Amino acid sequence: MQPWRPEHPVDRELARRLVAERMPELAGHEPEPVGIGWDVDVWRFGDTAVRFPRRTLGVRCLDNELAVLPLLAGRLPLPVPRPRAIGEPALGYPARFYAHDFFAGAPAMRADLDDGARARLAAPLGRFIAALHAQPLAPLRAGGLADDGRGDVARVAARGLEWLGKVELAPDLRDRAAAILAAPPPPHDQVTLVHGDLHAGNLLVDDDGAITAVIDWGDCGAGDPAIDLAIGLSLLPPAARGDFLVAHGAVTPATWKRARISAIARHGLALLAWGTDLGDEVIVAHATASLERAVAT
Repeated sequence: MQPWRPEHPVDRELARRLVAERMPELAGHEPEPVGIGWDVDVWRFGDTAVRFPRRTLGVRCLDNELAVLPLLAGRLPLPVPRPRAIGEPALGYPARFYAHDFFAGAPAMRADLDDGARARLAAPLGRFIAALHAQPLAPLRAGGLADDGRGDVARVAARGLEWLGKVELAPDLRDRAAAILAAPPPPHDQVTLVHGDLHAGNLLVDDDGAITAVIDWGDCGAGDPAIDLAIGLSLLPPAARGDFLVAHGAVTPATWKRARISAIARHGLALLAWGTDLGDEVIVAHATASLERAVAT
């Protein structure tokens, strides 16, 4: 089974019935689809979004979100989901699900952002990541934070080389990506709170390109900060990296190198493989452009 194949997907009728059973205060709203990810289906009920795990790993991701997100509320410079209600398993659906305020906007992956709009994301992204990585780990660990070394870049690089053999790329782009992934990543000696999956699909933007929310926190945990910094290489034009780093603060060359490996492997090649499998031309185009930005020096 490929990772995005659902084990217990939630369609409109099941979403309606589960919410009526476990969150009756939302039952007067017609469910509207918001998004289908690798791990979670999201349905909108009025001003509320409800997240339903669609496979076993998604259950663990949702448990992680419920442990961490309440402790982050109001402590970061960009909006993040705050659980408002939790639904227990019902009607044969085996997982918990939860509701949070609905955020307007589209994933940056699908937004029509030119280089100017992308450059304007640099400072807010840099400040957000710095604030996230500065959060104290002790209370989060006590609350149930996943603490398993998120962001093993050596493993990420190995997976990237596997994905590289499965996707179609121009020879020069393939060669540059392969050379970076094949070089052993420098070790890291810093552990911070990380989002763990901070790419353009989990960043919502409005029609003007401003960030409205950072979503999908299922991979949040204690780990290598480079895994989050990768978005500064994959989403932003190279000319905007300076603004990103000024807003964030100093990043060591070793950390930036690990961030580049993660950007190439996860934001480029993994998304390219996913988009190709789905036949989604938007994801394919975004992933290819992300890869081109990530390999640029």
